Amino acid sequence: MSNESENESQRLDESVSHRLSKLRSVPVDTSRLDAAIRRRIPRRESIVLRLFRPLNAVAASLLIVGIIAAVLLSSSSGQVLASPAQMAQVHQDLIANRDSVMHVRSIDEAANMLAASMNGSMQLPAPPDSQVMACCMKSIRDKKIACVLLETDSKLVTMSVAKGSDMRLPNAPHIDRDGTKFFVQSYGALNMVSANRQGHWVCLMGELPTERLIDLGAHLQF
Repeated sequence: MSNESENESQRLDESVSHRLSKLRSVPVDTSRLDAAIRRRIPRRESIVLRLFRPLNAVAASLLIVGIIAAVLLSSSSGQVLASPAQMAQVHQDLIANRDSVMHVRSIDEAANMLAASMNGSMQLPAPPDSQVMACCMKSIRDKKIACVLLETDSKLVTMSVAKGSDMRLPNAPHIDRDGTKFFVQSYGALNMVSANRQGHWVCLMGELPTERLIDLGAHLQF
């Protein structure tokens, strides 16, 4: 009986050993377990990253400040272009007596009225054969423009004057008159001519023929 028990026990051990040897040869995929463990372990930033984080914030702040400064400089310096639509609006404001329009009877009176706004750095030329009706000070992108409403040939004409260094002449057809280039544009029924005269930007706009506006501009007396 003891021999049979020993044989049975030996066969059982051999069977268990055989099964265990099979299990050792079966590959086990632990990648999912490894990934799950890594997700639960909090990451620690390296010392280099911690040092550079405030530096990145400073660099971003400096970049934003630089962009704002560039925008402010570009809007406050350099020449600007007055479009026909903008000047037509100025013309209509003067006729409708809007936006601090002041009634005057001469170019000298208009110059005195606008002297404080012009800081004495701009001259108002005397228009020939015209009656001065009103004046006002306008601004296009922070560039000051002195505007005077005239009556010429029974038509209302706006004469606008600014520093030549502030205003840019348009890329438009031009007509030469007495050595001055008058750039010609229009807006609806309004004709517009602009030129540089004596270091000043001058614009004339109204329901007059272009040639008549150029004639007025050529005979402005600074």
